[in-house]
Amino acid sequence: MLVATFGPTTGWAGKTITREGETFILQDHGPISVQDVLTYDGQGHLIWATDGTRAWVASLGRANPLPVSQSGEVGAAVLLGERAGRPARGEVLRVVGLVIVGCIAAISVLAALISVGAGGGVSGLLFWMLVLVGLIALGAWLAYPLVKRK
Repeated sequence: MLVATFGPTTGWAGKTITREGETFILQDHGPISVQDVLTYDGQGHLIWATDGTRAWVASLGRANPLPVSQSGEVGAAVLLGERAGRPARGEVLRVVGLVIVGCIAAISVLAALISVGAGGGVSGLLFWMLVLVGLIALGAWLAYPLVKRK
């Protein structure tokens, strides 16, 4: 029985979720839990097969609240890029961003030292220190979710 289809808000557009017996099946991936289906819906990715299907799936979720981690081999984490111990894409991008900000901060410190040595005076030093403070703030913003998660 067709339950829902992924809409254009995801790379899985057109893939279907069906119900076979007591199991939800994600096309080309395998079994998923009712919580996974509700997670995809909560992210706005699903187009429901009929008007009553969403309420029916939600009622199944209330009757059988399994955590996503115990639900099956695929789960909602696949949609987010999280597989078998690999970090999520957002986490990788934050780490790359931190490395880039760190490199720019090091260049800013070097530029500040060169500015003072070349006779740029206090105004040159002040400019580069403000750039450095901004980079530190950006780095803290990038790092906060990584530190908070651990």
